[in-house]
Amino acid sequence: MAAQYDGSVRIIGVEPERAPHCTQRLTRGGPVDGGRRHRCDLLGARRIGDLCFDICKRLLAGHVLVSDDAIASAQRLLWRRFRIAVELEAAALAALLSGVYMPGHNERVGVLLCGGNVDLATLAS
Repeated sequence: MAAQYDGSVRIIGVEPERAPHCTQRLTRGGPVDGGRRHRCDLLGARRIGDLCFDICKRLLAGHVLVSDDAIASAQRLLWRRFRIAVELEAAALAALLSGVYMPGHNERVGVLLCGGNVDLATLAS
């Protein structure tokens, strides 16, 4: 999505605390391999590829990490309050709700959500 907006909006990347692979690669400048050891498996790429890394390096204005519990809580809130079934990619909303990301004065915020791969059994629990 960052490539789609190509600098026209300020983008903050959000990752699970237990799978900060993009954050680590941005910090180290090289590939970082990791396993999936967290509830938010869909967010935890085992390796950030060169194309995605280059886009993130060029277009992210910053990045934050959120806990698995905050992500699951945001997912449940979206379902219970709005009947929106989203993947655990509710991480962006979790960053806002948990205070990990605090918008600046008069900053307009958009949150990208997706439900294409939602696991209804996980959502129900």
